Amino acid sequence: MMNLTNLAPTWGDLVDAFHDSTLDRGHQYALDQRVLKTHVDYNATKGAASLEAKVDGTSSPSHEVHVELTHTDGAEISIDATCTCPVNYNCKHAAAALIAHYQLAPPGKQAPP
Repeated sequence: MMNLTNLAPTWGDLVDAFHDSTLDRGHQYALDQRVLKTHVDYNATKGAASLEAKVDGTSSPSHEVHVELTHTDGAEISIDATCTCPVNYNCKHAAAALIAHYQLAPPGKQAPP
């Protein structure tokens, strides 16, 4: 079985998964504390994790986010996220959920509380 203690994405993993502008908006959402709740389930058999989150949106009360994290062949983590917002895939709400849950930030910027 795989050790999942290191199955946490880095800022570099987010850069690989999201557009720059999406990450910028997601980072701001996390700083603004729009991520209402997160929960992670680990699956040691698959070497994966699922993150569920609820994130405040601008046009609706909140969006439901589901993120699958899996190890790639190297040390990188693959991110596959869906959301109830119109963008639906790897959106700012998913970026915000990951940033808030793992307390990530771009180099030289503040991480969310």
